[in-house]
Amino acid sequence: MSYRDTTVLTLKDFRITSLPTIPSGLNGRVDINIWNQFTVQCQQRIHDTFTSNEPGIDLDTLASKRRCYQMTYWICAPLTCVFGYVGYYCLVLSATLGTAILLLGALFVLGAFVCLASSATTATKVRSLMQRYRRACQQDLSNIFWHFNEQPDSMIHLSQARSTHRNNGTVQLGILVSLKTGHTGVGTNTLPT
Repeated sequence: MSYRDTTVLTLKDFRITSLPTIPSGLNGRVDINIWNQFTVQCQQRIHDTFTSNEPGIDLDTLASKRRCYQMTYWICAPLTCVFGYVGYYCLVLSATLGTAILLLGALFVLGAFVCLASSATTATKVRSLMQRYRRACQQDLSNIFWHFNEQPDSMIHLSQARSTHRNNGTVQLGILVSLKTGHTGVGTNTLPT
């Protein structure tokens, strides 16, 4: 019988906020020392691919840049609607109120288009940044998995599970943990010799 369960490594603003824990279904069946080695490797190597793909990158600066993009989106997206609404009514009322209202309406409509372009651009930049970051972290996690899965005395097999990223800076990397065939618990090998 093969035991499987999942756990999650959570990162927020390019920092680990929650290390993976031994899944409850595998408590007592996984050697705590091997699991501690795994979590230490996660802490040490989770940003290797991202920092090598983006040389000279400072993760703290990148988190600040992501928040700045997000604030720009939060400001510009509602302003698009407000400026568009005011501009439309100024253009409609310009026939009765005069040329000054027409110019004011044109400025509001132009402002709405600028806000629309700005919010679309910043949302795309944040999404792209978080996708690149999640993929790089998944690559690092795969390298860590390979290291642990190749150890002959390891009783667990680690593999990718569903991973997600959000524009708020949160990345959750799913980890599928299963006992290797023939292992039923810590230090127990039931394979025939």
